[in-house]
Amino acid sequence: MRRGALLILLGLSALAGAARAQEDLESILEGFEDSEPPPPSAAPAPPAAARRWDLSGALQLGGSHAYAHRKPPPGRPDYRGWPSLRAELSLQFDLKLGGSWQARVAGRGFRDYFYAIEGRETFPRGVLERHQRELEFQELWIRGSPRPDIDLQFGRQVLSWGRSDNLRVLDLLNPIDSREPGLVDVEDLKLPLTMTRLDWYRGAWSLTAVAIHESRFDTGPVPGSEFWPAGVPALPERRPSNGGRDTEYALRARGIFPGWDLSLHWARFFDDPVHVRERRPDPSADGEASVPAVSLESAHARLTLWGVSGQVARGNWLLKGELAYLRGLRFFEPRPRRRSRVDAMLGVEYSGFEDTMIALELVNRRLGGFDRRLETEPVFVRRDTLEASLLVTRDFLHDTLHATLVGLAFGSRARDGAILRAQLEYDLRDALAVTFGVVLFRKGDLPPFSFLHRHDRLFLRLKYSF
Repeated sequence: MRRGALLILLGLSALAGAARAQEDLESILEGFEDSEPPPPSAAPAPPAAARRWDLSGALQLGGSHAYAHRKPPPGRPDYRGWPSLRAELSLQFDLKLGGSWQARVAGRGFRDYFYAIEGRETFPRGVLERHQRELEFQELWIRGSPRPDIDLQFGRQVLSWGRSDNLRVLDLLNPIDSREPGLVDVEDLKLPLTMTRLDWYRGAWSLTAVAIHESRFDTGPVPGSEFWPAGVPALPERRPSNGGRDTEYALRARGIFPGWDLSLHWARFFDDPVHVRERRPDPSADGEASVPAVSLESAHARLTLWGVSGQVARGNWLLKGELAYLRGLRFFEPRPRRRSRVDAMLGVEYSGFEDTMIALELVNRRLGGFDRRLETEPVFVRRDTLEASLLVTRDFLHDTLHATLVGLAFGSRARDGAILRAQLEYDLRDALAVTFGVVLFRKGDLPPFSFLHRHDRLFLRLKYSF
């Protein structure tokens, strides 16, 4: 693993040196430009034509050090040391098509060199496919205004559908990337979906209608990866098809008024967490005696959501709340039934201290038609689930040093687990920043925190934006 740490240090030094050289060259050229004033008779230059396109992106090198892991049993992958040594490139291309129409193509790709250093043959194939490398479009859309009061957008995109920063109550349409929990904010974990979005504006109100055509769910760890619990098998997953009868729909009516706003929500979508159910073979198919009559599979229930949200600003205070009623939840039970749940969120933000923001959010989820058997294996669901989130940010050194503290607690007195992330980000140059932090996991009574308590880690990232 010393080779992995050396790769990270060499990459960080190369990026820092490149940014420093570019800044020095610009300062030298700036001196030459100032030493020769333009001739008095020179005519003013014509205004530059507005660019129709823009290309931006970022190159990031990073790694995490899992210092709390124990030596694994023989035959299992060893994630001690530096289980992530990643290089990532993201690009975004924006194009003005004329009038109010514009398009965006954005994508990213990464490669994790940890697996090559440790030896690919020691990891299951599924781990290499999910965690070693990735290349995908994050945004691919076209947007415009057919009429002054209508906006239309089609393609891969990410929606902001709620008020909460870290706890999801209404913001459930986009799945999230949970392969490495706790390292970044929920907003940065959202995965895009192909959808059609229509916004209609009328005075202080707007109506948003969304049709989601792509079937995509949370990207989580796979068997054999660092965050997959040992000894738990993966079941076949039944996924909805893209579009057609499995299209997901959402509506939102939002009013924005002086000092406050209000939103009404409705959605018909598939649940990201899976439930387990019995899978019976097709009677028309030719079966063999060795094939069991009944097996298990994971599936996604179709949910209906009704909700309301709002926020009120008063001076340095911002109060916000969300309320959601979910119907159609499914669990693995001897006699499966559809259940409902009420989720309520109350949050407050305070920005009265200099260069500081503090945000606290509380969520309670109450399951209807509760059965005590749901608390036991393999479901692990409580009647009432309490979640809490604390976010503190502060800037130092003329806004060049940014400190962030994020805490998530689940259950009363965090008995179901907790995550704490503390990080410092320093702007080395205008386009170059380095981030160092720590992520701590507290063991809980229920999954996934019942096995995450030895996954504490340090992390380091260097990001160059252009």
